[in-house]
Amino acid sequence: MVFLQHTQQRKPFKKHHTEQLKLVSSFDWVNLDALVDTGTLIRETLADDRAREFVGSDRIEAIAAAAEKRTHVLRELAIAQQPSGLMSDAEGDAGRDTPKEEALHHVETARYR
Repeated sequence: MVFLQHTQQRKPFKKHHTEQLKLVSSFDWVNLDALVDTGTLIRETLADDRAREFVGSDRIEAIAAAAEKRTHVLRELAIAQQPSGLMSDAEGDAGRDTPKEEALHHVETARYR
């Protein structure tokens, strides 16, 4: 059995959320409808009196907005990856980005605005 020394770090994922999503080959297993109210759920949970003493309203809003943005990105990529949205090379799509690549590019450029 091999043990890692605590000085060795293993990082199986990318640094950014959108880079991690590029590693996913299929989003078929994700129930996108279950993610619709993510921001509302986070706001309601963190607005509870027991949580509010540790998390201010500005921070609650920032967390909820970040989660909503990530679920939006996930939804865009999942929709772009659906077979009905893809054209084959024979249909004149050669050399163009796939819908997944186009969605990732859109997300990356929006992140820096």
